[in-house]
Amino acid sequence: MASAVAPSLQPLAELPRVDSVSATPMISYPSIEAKFETDKYLLREAMLVMRKDNHECLPRGYPNTIRTPAVWTSDTLDVEEITHRASQTDVRELENAVHSFKASKLGLNELSPGTFPLPNLGYKLREVSKTIHEGRGAAIIKGLCPSDYTMEDNIIMFAGLSSYVGDQRGRQSALGDVLTHLYSTRDKSIQDPRPGLSTHGLPFHNDHCDILALYVMETAVKGGKTRWASGGQIYNEMARTKPQAIKVLAEGDWPHETPTKAVKYLPLMFQNPDEAPFLSFTRFALTGLPTYPRGPDSPELSPEQADALDTLQYLAEKHAVEIEQEKGDILLLNNRDVLHARDRIEDSPDTSQRHLLRLCLRDTEYGRPIPEDLKRRWGDIFDNDQNEHGKWVIDKDHDSSFVSSSKFDALFTNDETTGSHG
Repeated sequence: MASAVAPSLQPLAELPRVDSVSATPMISYPSIEAKFETDKYLLREAMLVMRKDNHECLPRGYPNTIRTPAVWTSDTLDVEEITHRASQTDVRELENAVHSFKASKLGLNELSPGTFPLPNLGYKLREVSKTIHEGRGAAIIKGLCPSDYTMEDNIIMFAGLSSYVGDQRGRQSALGDVLTHLYSTRDKSIQDPRPGLSTHGLPFHNDHCDILALYVMETAVKGGKTRWASGGQIYNEMARTKPQAIKVLAEGDWPHETPTKAVKYLPLMFQNPDEAPFLSFTRFALTGLPTYPRGPDSPELSPEQADALDTLQYLAEKHAVEIEQEKGDILLLNNRDVLHARDRIEDSPDTSQRHLLRLCLRDTEYGRPIPEDLKRRWGDIFDNDQNEHGKWVIDKDHDSSFVSSSKFDALFTNDETTGSHG
C-alpha cells in the first residue's frame, strides 16, 4: 500500500536581527549538509523571504503547471495500478529463455530481445516501457523467486527481461561495469563506502540514465525502505508557491564536484523544446559526505542554492509514496519523472542481507532526447561501441575499487560524471 511520508515540522528558531538599511541578516545562513535538516531549511527559507531582492518569477519558457500522468502524490498514485504480476506461464517463458540463451554460448553483452525470446511476455513488457515513458513513470514486476535460480541465471533473467523495457544498457563505472550489485559492504577496512553500498540513508535524487531497473534479491531485515516522489508534482508546487526556486534550479552555476575533484557547473533542472522540465541531480555531489567530503577548492552553495536543494527534499518527502519491496520484485523508474530515496538500513553490516541488482537502461523507441548539457554525463554511458565490451560481475561482492568512494573515483579520467556521488 502507498502511504504519505510527510516531514515532521519543528517550531522555527528565532530569526536573526536584520540591518534596516541593507535588509541583510547580521549572521550567516544555516549551512547545508548531506543529510536534510528541516529546522535549518525553514530558518534559511525565512531569512531569504525577508530579502527585497528575492523576486518570485519562473524562468522564461517554463510552464506554470506540468500536466502529465506522471504528476501524482501519495494520495493519487495507486501502486497496484503500476504493479504487474508475472503468471506461472510468464515465469516458465523466462526460464525457457534463460536455458536458450545459455545454450547459445553467447556472452552477457549479447542479451537482447533477439537472443532472449519472450514470444508472449515480450509484448507485455513493451507496454510496460510505454507506460513508464508516457504514463506514471514507474512500474513494479512481481512474481519471480530468486532463490530458485543460480546467481548467473538470475542475472541473465533480469537483463534479458529488462532488454524489452530498454534496449540499451549503460555503463556504471569507469571500468565499464554494466551490472551493479547493491548491498551493505562488510569490509571494515573501507572507510568511505559509496552510498549505495552502505547502510546510510539516501536523500531524494535520480540516477543519470533514462530508466533505473532494480531486481530485489533480498531485502533488509530492518529499515532501507524505498520512497518515490513525482518530479512533476514537486515542480507544480514550487511554481505555485516558490517560483524563484525553479529559477535557481535552472541556472547553470551549480558546482558539481567530479571524480578528479574538479568542478563542473551544470543546472539541476533541464528542459527540451516542447517537453516538461525535469530534474537531474544527486545531493551528495553538491554537499559531499562526512566519510567522503568535497575537496577544499569546491565552492560552497549559495544560500539560494541551498534553499532550492532543500526545497526539493522537503516537497519530495511531503508527497512521497513508500514502496513495500519484496524479494523477487523488479522496480522500474523513469528518471525524468520520478525521484527516489532510501531510508537508512538499520541492519548491521555484519548481518545485513540486503542485495539488489541494478541496470541503467534507455529505450530508443520511447526515450526522450537528452539535453545538450547532459549528453556527456547521461548519453555517453549508452555508447554502443564501448558497451560491446561491458563488464559483468556475477558474484555479489565487488572489489574495493568499486566499493570505496575514493578508489572508485580514482579510475575516472574525465570530468563528465559525478562519480561515486552520482
